[in-house]
Amino acid sequence: MNRWSGVLLLLATLLLATSANYADTFGSGVNSFTIDFVTIGSPGNPADTTGDPNPAGSMPYTYRIGKYEVPEDAVRKANTLGGLGITLDSRGPNKPATSISWFEAAMFVNWLNTSSGSTPAYKFDSAGNFQLWAAGDPG
Repeated sequence: MNRWSGVLLLLATLLLATSANYADTFGSGVNSFTIDFVTIGSPGNPADTTGDPNPAGSMPYTYRIGKYEVPEDAVRKANTLGGLGITLDSRGPNKPATSISWFEAAMFVNWLNTSSGSTPAYKFDSAGNFQLWAAGDPG
């Protein structure tokens, strides 16, 4: 898996929804950007029992996933607004963000969630270290 593909995969955990395709706007002013999402639905679909792992593919809920790779411009704007400190390559503002670690991608997803009023998807301590959720945590 490419390092930047973690951003796309982590977006699957972002914001449950019921609508098919639309873009969400994040940030504000010159630091606003949109991300197009696609709804993955059909809760309760039957599992595929013909392969390995068995069963696989059944989904009990609807979720949304980013339709495209996250562009450098979006990460830079989130960095500016959220002080995330995410490092990335400079290939162009509309090119997919690359050289981002899984942990940086998780911080980006958390910023998307919290900046839109949702709870964080991933837990980090005050020093920025990744933590496991504990029973009773709000995330």
